[in-house]
Amino acid sequence: MNDPWLGRILREGAAPEMLEALAERLSPTDLQTLLMAVHRRRTALRERVLDRLAPEHPGVTFVFDDGRATGRGYYTGVSFGIDVTTPRGEILNLGDGGFTTWTAALLGNAKERLLISGLGIERLCGLPPG
Repeated sequence: MNDPWLGRILREGAAPEMLEALAERLSPTDLQTLLMAVHRRRTALRERVLDRLAPEHPGVTFVFDDGRATGRGYYTGVSFGIDVTTPRGEILNLGDGGFTTWTAALLGNAKERLLISGLGIERLCGLPPG
């Protein structure tokens, strides 16, 4: 199982089109191994982070967005977005975050990890009351 896309999927997440392309290129055994690894990571994230946050923030919906294209290639592995629904039903993105390779590249150490995030204060201030 040495397809160049495999490492990318495990680092950046699996977009549906990537999985479809891999399904045509990998053996059933290799594809099953990959999907099991993605599932384990997703389960751990849900259990260790999202399931703990949800009871403390009942007005917030925590979901996995497999179709999210923003941040792919910029963030590696897990990334997140912060969206809000206005009283008029508009969905606005307020910020995002994820792991980057900046410190690993800067320090020449592949074990370095950096989790960053950003919030668009101007977007937050521009939200309608309610």
